[in-house]
Amino acid sequence: MRLRNKFLVAGAIASTVLIGGAAYAYWTTGGSGSGTAATSASVSDVELSGDLATALYPGATQALTIKAKDTNPGDVTIAAVYVTASFATPQLTALCPLAATALVGPFTLTGAAATPVSLGDVNVSFENTASDQSACINKPITLSYSTVAPS
Repeated sequence: MRLRNKFLVAGAIASTVLIGGAAYAYWTTGGSGSGTAATSASVSDVELSGDLATALYPGATQALTIKAKDTNPGDVTIAAVYVTASFATPQLTALCPLAATALVGPFTLTGAAATPVSLGDVNVSFENTASDQSACINKPITLSYSTVAPS
């Protein structure tokens, strides 16, 4: 091999090593820095609603469709919806026991929704006991809703 070719090969190898070394140093460089961020205000409660289609009577069970509306600017996720059914007084509630099932999700609601969306149905029942339950005739039933956040 001629001396000129040897210099060309040596120069090519040296160039490759230098460029490769520079590229390695470029991609493995370190550094540090800082920044700031803020959190948004707390989210508003989700609006829950649902009405029984007909009046309950002892021994009856009805499906109750739960609807939810997210008025927050962003999406909200809830893990479950619980329904409590009761009469106006503790005495009536004890005399005429009511029960409701839970609706388990999770459910992700779209933020700033214009209309409520259906999450699903729960069962609301009026227990038929051996006691005279006529004091509960034509009495309003209150349905209360609560949610659980995902863990």
